[in-house]
Amino acid sequence: MSHRPTLLSIALIAAPLVVLSCRSSAPSRNTAESVTGRESSPEDGPGGSTAIHTVTHRQQRSGERPASLVRWEGERPTLQVLFATNRIPQRPSPGSRWSYDRQFDQTLRFGLCHVTLSEQRRGNPPEPDTPPPRLLGFIPLPQEPPPPPPPAPEVTLVQPLAGIEFHDRLKQMLAESATPELLLFVHGFNMDLDTSSIRAAQVALDMPFEGAVICYSWPSRDSEKARSTDSQIVEQSGLPLARLLVALLDEVPETTRVHIVAHCMGNRALLEALNKLPDRFEEPRRIDNIVHAAPDVSVNEFRELAPRGTRLANRVTLYVCESDPALAGSPASADAPRAGNARPPLVIPGIETIDTDCVSTGPLGEAHDVVELGLLGDLSALIREGRPASQRPWLDLAESNAGVWWICRRKPEEEVWSWPRAAKQTAEAPRTPEPAESPIRLLSAPGNSEE
Repeated sequence: MSHRPTLLSIALIAAPLVVLSCRSSAPSRNTAESVTGRESSPEDGPGGSTAIHTVTHRQQRSGERPASLVRWEGERPTLQVLFATNRIPQRPSPGSRWSYDRQFDQTLRFGLCHVTLSEQRRGNPPEPDTPPPRLLGFIPLPQEPPPPPPPAPEVTLVQPLAGIEFHDRLKQMLAESATPELLLFVHGFNMDLDTSSIRAAQVALDMPFEGAVICYSWPSRDSEKARSTDSQIVEQSGLPLARLLVALLDEVPETTRVHIVAHCMGNRALLEALNKLPDRFEEPRRIDNIVHAAPDVSVNEFRELAPRGTRLANRVTLYVCESDPALAGSPASADAPRAGNARPPLVIPGIETIDTDCVSTGPLGEAHDVVELGLLGDLSALIREGRPASQRPWLDLAESNAGVWWICRRKPEEEVWSWPRAAKQTAEAPRTPEPAESPIRLLSAPGNSEE
């Protein structure tokens, strides 16, 4: 007696064929080759001496150990970020660490943070292919639970430093760099010391930046409702920032490439500071790059103050984004268009304007204007490679009666670079008992003194 194949028997026979077909036809992800020509073995371990962290960017290169890297445990790098602030320090209670409140002060205070990041974003190696769905015939089977989300970035150490300790640590980091470079990051509104240090560390890692990293943390109120108060505080924070710039430019070796990146409202402090610097920094120029990212500054004020940067730096760049929600929500934008989202884009002689509206909701931030990895790729080409806009092929030239600017219509081309994961451990900062009891002043108003 012959048996007719039932629907169930056909499904059971076909099931393994369907699974095999799905596995073989799954598209393979375009993985990046290790620049060393070998893959890390299990013996290497997360901290093994030959383990390599491979990432995609534009061209094949092997990155030097970044001067700011303290350690790399698993997928969590810890970076050392120096900070200067005009916040007032708070003495730690037993079991806690130093903190800095939101009260404004003209006195500069110094320190360092150890920032442990949740993961490397642009720096993540290619992830394995997503497994195909498990099937019983045409019936999907339960999938394995997704992995837990990565731990949040955190500041694991806040160590106050005296002024001389700050500069000694900076010089040490520059001496350890393959090419002495310094990145000074000035944050926007609604940030405390921890979040601004995390932002600086993440930008440096994602770029990637291999020199010393400094965060200037002005006393933002850390509140969405405090914009008007922050507007006054950030302008008054320009003088302490100018003192910091004078000290940095005087102290670091002349061969150091100095880059300054200011975001959103932080541009107000930077513009005030640049216009307070002594004329002696105009020739020779000690600043390599000044980057104004989505400045929350009126168009008229930016036109008035920004040209000073063109006399102090080799290159000045303005990133604009019409749809940046942080600028759209600025109360001042109703009265005066902001330089960061004006239409048509603001064009000033000597400043390269990059319109990022086609690829991002904002040039640099997180939460209100997500750190867009493609834009950090453009920033990397600008800062690390020294390429002007005309040599960055993902930028298209635009022109109007106002002048010429550039439109970022696609993300930068990719490269392969790597950092040794087993970097030499950087010593923890010496723990001084109460250094904040005697904060130092670097200088009087820099425009009044040349000593």
